[in-house]
Amino acid sequence: REIEPLAGLLRTALNVAVLQPADAAAGEEMFPLVDASLPFILLVVSGVGLMAVLARELQLRSVLLRQIGMLRETEQELQSSTVDLLEALPVPVLVSGSDGSVRYANYAAKDLAASPHGDIDTDALVATVRQHIGVLGAGQSVTRRFPVGNGNGSLRDLSVRANCIWLFGGSAQVYVLSDTTLLRDTELRAMNAGKLA
Repeated sequence: REIEPLAGLLRTALNVAVLQPADAAAGEEMFPLVDASLPFILLVVSGVGLMAVLARELQLRSVLLRQIGMLRETEQELQSSTVDLLEALPVPVLVSGSDGSVRYANYAAKDLAASPHGDIDTDALVATVRQHIGVLGAGQSVTRRFPVGNGNGSLRDLSVRANCIWLFGGSAQVYVLSDTTLLRDTELRAMNAGKLA
């Protein structure tokens, strides 16, 4: 209903222009001739301006995409370097996600988590460590020492330094473990020797 008058006007214009070309005077009365050069020039200028804005926007976006790509490559290189560094460490290092899943374990940690049967269960080791350490907040660090079952009935004494940091693209708890069983046994022997003395 709203565009019905426009439809009527267009029908009349078509009749004047196509069906009755001889009656040009009536068409000129309905649609007087105006100089269309100024609107055309404005249309061209605005089109050129829009194209320039779009070209600049595309250029900025391509620069941003290149920078994002370079940052991703740098992040991947840093992660690879971090893994290489952690693998080279002689101490066991475990990286756990906020949900408790093992995100990384170096060779020394896998050796520590190996059972007498040769199975490697880093999940159980992380669960035990989390049970004694708890969940840490961002930037928090804790050191604990506690006994852990060895799988063959004996107890192992572990010292754990835990840190909550941003690693591998997310918040992670990093556990640096050391087997202090020999130190514990030496301390117990020294205490027993002191008692005997």
